[in-house]
Amino acid sequence: MRRWPFRATPRTFRALGGWRPGALEKEIAFMPARVLLQDFTGVPAVVDLATMREAFARMGGNPKRINPLFPAELVIDHSVQVDSFGNGNSFGLKCRIGISAQRRALCFLRWGQDGVQ
Repeated sequence: MRRWPFRATPRTFRALGGWRPGALEKEIAFMPARVLLQDFTGVPAVVDLATMREAFARMGGNPKRINPLFPAELVIDHSVQVDSFGNGNSFGLKCRIGISAQRRALCFLRWGQDGVQ
């Protein structure tokens, strides 16, 4: 049985640096502190997590147990879109349009960030 958390050692990095196609596989611990996803992948990831928690609760389990093994920041960024440019009002307009257009998604993501209450 493996112990958590995995830790990278100098041996891990030597194995990574010496990897060759067709060589025996070596498992390398990957524990990102931050995950950056675009809306089309980030929002479904939070939906999946919320759905798993709800299903586990319906089965009588504690939904707080449905969490990633390692804590990480999830950053979900919407697509880049130009609404205005070349004037002093561009930034403020972009902020107003972005917040207005993303209000429901932002509320849902905040709920998902807070987890099960």
